[in-house]
Amino acid sequence: MKNISSVVVSLLITITCFAQQVDTLSSVIHLKLPSITEKMTKGNLKIYIQGHYKHSRILSDSKNLYRIDDMLLSFRDLSFVPQFENQQRPTLNAIKDDMSSLWATSKHNKAIIVDESKIITINRVQYAVINIHEDDEGLIQVYSDYDKKNRYISMTLQFKKNEEQKATQFVTDILKSITFKNP
Repeated sequence: MKNISSVVVSLLITITCFAQQVDTLSSVIHLKLPSITEKMTKGNLKIYIQGHYKHSRILSDSKNLYRIDDMLLSFRDLSFVPQFENQQRPTLNAIKDDMSSLWATSKHNKAIIVDESKIITINRVQYAVINIHEDDEGLIQVYSDYDKKNRYISMTLQFKKNEEQKATQFVTDILKSITFKNP
């Protein structure tokens, strides 16, 4: 009887851990991150990168910095604000093409290779997804389409190249969990 009680308690603890959500600081979206997610500060991000990565591709000025296993995630809220009268916001396809070109032609990043650049749709929201690698490290950059108030998000996931399949699935799972807040 004591063993059965221990098993039940263990199962309840496990279910509770998987059901937890990590709070994010976004005015644009709600998203679910795994319970194993660790919130990072600029300081501990820098220390972690120095010990685990050759290159730092995560923007440390984001207020949304996380470590999930050995992967690093950052995302930020953005918005299009016209700089002059009648300025049109760039299309998602233009953002995808511009960012892919920027990575591919950067003089400072000659070892960077753009593996794939595409537009995907998840839950009726379009995302530009750019996969790159440099040496044995990979990066997935994601840009959402605009909401009704011209807000969107940018997300970056850095990982070791041998974990690319896991990273790709992780990004897909995150995108499936996103809901945009009411504008």
